Amino acid sequence: MWTKHLFAALILVLMGPGLLSAADPETPFLRKNALAVKLGYHFYPTSDFTDYWKVSKQDFDGFVGEIAYERELAKYLGLEVGLGYYSSNKQYSYNNLVSSGDQASLDANISNTYLSLTLKPHFPLSRWFQVYFGAGGKGYYTYTDFKGSYTQGGSTISLNNTDNKVAVGFHGLVGAEVLLYEGPWEKKVYDMPMSLFLEYKYAYVPSITSMRR
Repeated sequence: MWTKHLFAALILVLMGPGLLSAADPETPFLRKNALAVKLGYHFYPTSDFTDYWKVSKQDFDGFVGEIAYERELAKYLGLEVGLGYYSSNKQYSYNNLVSSGDQASLDANISNTYLSLTLKPHFPLSRWFQVYFGAGGKGYYTYTDFKGSYTQGGSTISLNNTDNKVAVGFHGLVGAEVLLYEGPWEKKVYDMPMSLFLEYKYAYVPSITSMRR
């Protein structure tokens, strides 16, 4: 079964701190290295899980954090490696879930750690503004912890399931970036252009391998 993940966020990025190399004098968007700290929001799709438990997919949406490093491969072409994490938790109680008169409860915890590799062509439209696109692969490590109970006719069944899953897929992204400061620190000490950009990422995960414990 295919699992989809969405990522759309307003992202603040610091480019070239520390030992990262300076921007090219031709344009600040010509940089050998870039470092980004991304804060965003993720969205889940409708699935068999949400349909069976009669829950909204929005219940598991939430914030996501990512750290990414990009290295220039050629002029206006970079390779980005990103490491991110997000988690969700929700409690439910039900009446008449499967049949009339039954009762059920569910405490669902889902966490995801992912590593992504993205090839990103950049298209500067001015010295202060550029758009970019990207595509690549993505690997997920997902931890799930479901606890609950189901009661019908005086008989109760308990649910206590912990699982680990590894998923590998691919993604595409599009973004727009605005330069805020070309040189916020003293020149020849730290040449660190700073920018703000909006990025949208859409990922498919076609295969899931379970590591049950």
